[in-house]
Amino acid sequence: MPLVEVNSVSTSYPRRMGLRTTEQTVVDNVSLTIQKGETLGLAGESGSGKTTLARYLSTRIAVMEHGRLVETGEAEALCAHPREAYTRQLIAATPELPAGVA
Repeated sequence: MPLVEVNSVSTSYPRRMGLRTTEQTVVDNVSLTIQKGETLGLAGESGSGKTTLARYLSTRIAVMEHGRLVETGEAEALCAHPREAYTRQLIAATPELPAGVA
């Protein structure tokens, strides 16, 4: 079982060109698998999407219960609107951080 598996990730950003705005694709159909014990390195030119892909990976979470994948998604959205009862239980059991601590 892979530690990380990503399939067909694509991301684009709006880009202004004069008076028009177009979408510029910065990550296009990227798939990768990382097994236990493996290390991944991203190399590419400036603006090739390395940071965008890393942000995508670091803001996603997977909720597992008894070794079974229950729910995955973008962390902020998943925590705000969990679909599964087990995810709601985990969130309810998480202590609140004091104000000013992030």
